[in-house]
Amino acid sequence: MYKAQKNRYLKRGRLSDVIGLISFLSFAPGEGFVTEQSARDSLRSEPRSAPSWFAIAEQHYELFRFNGARDHIALTLRSYQPVADNARAPLKITETQEIIDVAIALHDKELSRKQRYVFVVPIIVAIIASVVSIYTAVLISNRPDTEKAAIEAIQNSLNRMENKLYESQQNNVPSKSVPLKIIQK
Repeated sequence: MYKAQKNRYLKRGRLSDVIGLISFLSFAPGEGFVTEQSARDSLRSEPRSAPSWFAIAEQHYELFRFNGARDHIALTLRSYQPVADNARAPLKITETQEIIDVAIALHDKELSRKQRYVFVVPIIVAIIASVVSIYTAVLISNRPDTEKAAIEAIQNSLNRMENKLYESQQNNVPSKSVPLKIIQK
């Protein structure tokens, strides 16, 4: 019925959606249970972090509950208040604020849990880069012909570029690799 999800509060816009739903349901008329449509009409919008207000209530079962038919939602705290004349008294502002504070505290805990090992990633990357650098240095130091071949390849490439530039200047034909402005000067 209820699925435990990681990072429920860290979805974009989730905390503001939860706070809005708490504020609305703490003063909802009647017994405090409302339909999806009445939540949408009263809050004047769709939630930003879920497809429906019911989806938010389902994912945050610590704050909200469904009726038996699962077609109405209410704040858990308010749903346990006594019913008098087919209505439950709205929550006091201090009670509503306490529920909002609980939601904020849960958000902060999820955020700190997510950021717990963030500093480890750069350390691991540095260690891997160091190991690769040391391994490469050992390979190159054991093969002097590799270093010499690399230097010769670079020198040959530079010589070819120099010859091409010289030939293009002699023939007054611009080379594809040499900008025209350099040749005209």
